[in-house]
Amino acid sequence: MSKGRQGSGLPDAPARPRHPDDGLDGRYLQVGITFGGAAVIRGNLTSECAVAVRAVTGALGKKAGLEDDRTEPKRFHDALQLSCTPLPRVCCCPGGTSHGG
Repeated sequence: MSKGRQGSGLPDAPARPRHPDDGLDGRYLQVGITFGGAAVIRGNLTSECAVAVRAVTGALGKKAGLEDDRTEPKRFHDALQLSCTPLPRVCCCPGGTSHGG
């Protein structure tokens, strides 16, 4: 078995059979854990998923004023984190409300 890209924490991309409803051969998303709990994300997204990701990074990744000196990639990272933060409390964590009621 391949250990994937050196130092990335991710295995090589898996070979995926095409499912009729995929919209993309081999769609996948991998989150590999690296040093100190940081992560590396790699994947192939459907066009619908890519639109959603771009909408989140575009809306939440804008400069927060003239004093905001973060680079665009750092703002997009922060946008992704911000967009995911409420999810565990709503639908995933023990004691939280389940999705849909």
